[in-house]
Amino acid sequence: MIIRFPGKRIFLIWTTFISYLVVLSGCTTLGQDECLYADWLTIGYEDGAQGYPASRIDSHRKDCARHGITADFNRYEQGRLEGLREYCMPQKGYNLGTSDRQYYYVCPQDLEAAFLKGYYHGRNVHLAQIEIKRQEEKLQEIHDELSSVEKDLHPYEEELARDDIGPQRRNELLDVFKILTEQRRYILDKISQQEAILGTSRLNLKEIITQNPY
Repeated sequence: MIIRFPGKRIFLIWTTFISYLVVLSGCTTLGQDECLYADWLTIGYEDGAQGYPASRIDSHRKDCARHGITADFNRYEQGRLEGLREYCMPQKGYNLGTSDRQYYYVCPQDLEAAFLKGYYHGRNVHLAQIEIKRQEEKLQEIHDELSSVEKDLHPYEEELARDDIGPQRRNELLDVFKILTEQRRYILDKISQQEAILGTSRLNLKEIITQNPY
């Protein structure tokens, strides 16, 4: 026999609908009042100043169409192009690159070369920072490896320091102790090498930042 729970089913449908509305609201760029009293020149300028491509207006159009309002593409695009003049500065390009954000190739031809110079310089800084983080994590892994070996060594050191152990046991302890000591020496060498690599990475970042013209 199948037992049905209509109330539970209605609840699931309702919660799904609410979740759908939340997703829709998260994608909304303009509300009803913003569409009703929209200054499309200003909206375009603000989008341009943030580096949005021309396709950004498609989202505005959909939002306003829900309220029976038509977007003014010509005024929007006029404002966006003016906003891009503010956005497409070398310093903005540098900031965009260092923050690892995407560039949509929206800058006017007379500004794009300088903007891209800043952007790629910022990207180099960002990549150098990522490399340093990667090397730091690798160094930490080696230090953790060293801690593990030293933890294993400790009981053998303690037992070897005792006077009441027989020759056979002492030889057994010494054999293991020698192996662990060699492992520790090897890991210490790895730490020295990794610290040198990390130092080089940090110098590389410092050099890139020093060359920053912004």
